Amino acid sequence: MIIDVFKDYNFFKNLESYNNDIRDVCKNYKFVREGEEYDLNNKIVSGWFDPDHVKDLYISEFYPKKVPLPYHPKFNLILHCYNYVSMYVINKLYSDRKDILIEDQAGGMGRFLYYLSKLGFSNFHNVDNFSQLCVSLFEDLMKKGSIQCKLN
Repeated sequence: MIIDVFKDYNFFKNLESYNNDIRDVCKNYKFVREGEEYDLNNKIVSGWFDPDHVKDLYISEFYPKKVPLPYHPKFNLILHCYNYVSMYVINKLYSDRKDILIEDQAGGMGRFLYYLSKLGFSNFHNVDNFSQLCVSLFEDLMKKGSIQCKLN
């Protein structure tokens, strides 16, 4: 079975305005590039979390080659392209159960949960080891969205 998550593009288009919230929170952090050192105590974190470079993240099937797929305009959110399917399926299956527990393993700064909260979901748990990112970046994003989320 093939599921076209972009058949109704408005689903993602309606979330696009929340990109600004993520960029706003990230203004207080510095994102380093490959070969540079990050210093979590001083809010200098891995470039993997830079909202302006999320489309540069590799797709594992093609690593180390980058592919143009994430640059297509339909990938309009500050989100790794794999998360679009998860978001679509969660919303489709549980649109009448917004209180289900959603646990995000290796959830990083919580962008996926942030967008799900804007769809009305409210019961979150984020798990990450925070080796490349400050816990404060996650906390700042949750605060910005008024999101209650259990951590680790």
